Amino acid sequence: MLLVLCAGVGHADDAEKSMKFYSWWDGSWDVELKQDGEVQKFVMTITRPNPNVHLVEGFGVGLWGYDPKRKKWVGTGFATDGSFFTTVLKGHPGEVVTPGIKQKATTISKKPDGSVEKEEETWIYVDDDTASVVGKMTNADGEESSFEYTCKRRK
Repeated sequence: MLLVLCAGVGHADDAEKSMKFYSWWDGSWDVELKQDGEVQKFVMTITRPNPNVHLVEGFGVGLWGYDPKRKKWVGTGFATDGSFFTTVLKGHPGEVVTPGIKQKATTISKKPDGSVEKEEETWIYVDDDTASVVGKMTNADGEESSFEYTCKRRK
């Protein structure tokens, strides 16, 4: 799921607003992934190696940040299965995260065998310590499957 770019000159306000919003994710998370009748659990940790970048580890590794060209929050990285992914969120709906906020995102993953999968996702901020990502994945053969991540902040 989850990563790249630093803010460019002239876009500092947009980058700062995005980082303020997405700082909600700073910290460690217990994550449960439900997909194809299976459940996987792992810990995801989000840190800031740079004030405008999130480093996400746990499902693989990725970097997230504000892309001044797209004017969107973007993540890119490598999943544990060796896939390379890029996720683009379609904007954030406020200054800070509040329960009930929903966002749309698109993820494109290139698998180690060269095939490409596309995910359409809805990110839902459930409460102050819980988020859910619900999505539909379409593989290279046009087959669809659904998935859900539940992320709970570790105390």
